[in-house]
Amino acid sequence: MFFIFSKILSFVIAPLFWILLIFLWAIVTKSQTKRKRLLIFGFILAYIFSNAFLSDEFARKWEGARTENNKIAGTYDVGIVLGGFASYDTLSNTLKLNESGDRIWQALYLYKTGKIKKILISGGSGSILHRKVTEGDRVFNYLAEIDIPKSDLMMEAVSRNTRENAVESAKLINKELPDAKCLLITSAFHMKRAMGCYNKVHLNVTPYKTDFMSEQRVWDPDKLLVPSTEALNGWSKLIREIVGYYTYKLAGYI
Repeated sequence: MFFIFSKILSFVIAPLFWILLIFLWAIVTKSQTKRKRLLIFGFILAYIFSNAFLSDEFARKWEGARTENNKIAGTYDVGIVLGGFASYDTLSNTLKLNESGDRIWQALYLYKTGKIKKILISGGSGSILHRKVTEGDRVFNYLAEIDIPKSDLMMEAVSRNTRENAVESAKLINKELPDAKCLLITSAFHMKRAMGCYNKVHLNVTPYKTDFMSEQRVWDPDKLLVPSTEALNGWSKLIREIVGYYTYKLAGYI
């Protein structure tokens, strides 16, 4: 039920949903005064949420400091890569990485440079209908095909959200590698919630942030003034994540 609720909530809290709702209200209202106010409010809201500079500033505050590879001390037993970064193209039979795909690339870099000994893929099916085809299985097979030894790969393909990522990862690691030193690898915007979940299940992890939404601050007129669809998408991700964080907090997951 919580899984289905989270899918519905993700749609309802998106800025685009509210902007369209305001414009729809403006269309159906019979009051000319109210229509004018709603249209003005809708355009202002659309401009704010499509402003790249504001989106970047907000993301910078939420994501926090960057992870620097040269400051990673020692070697970690396991690098835990949270799912949500890949899908499978059934037409070409290939693994597709989405905008969070940096998670797996960074994990491979850390593995190849000796920063982590094993890679744990944590991710089941994020689909309500298609539960049997899991992201974990797909990514595990992909890594094996590119010659990562299966002895250095771990997988749990049960979890469907961050809470379950933590629970299932803890079960697997406590069973196979108790007291392992772990590096938690996920997107910077998602790290706060992820760390809260892993701390809650008492698994000792160190954060490793990837694919930052925020960039170096620039006072570029295009970024300051020109509306951007990427900014609108960025706000949607941030709002969804912040709501998710506080929902998890209320549920006692972090």
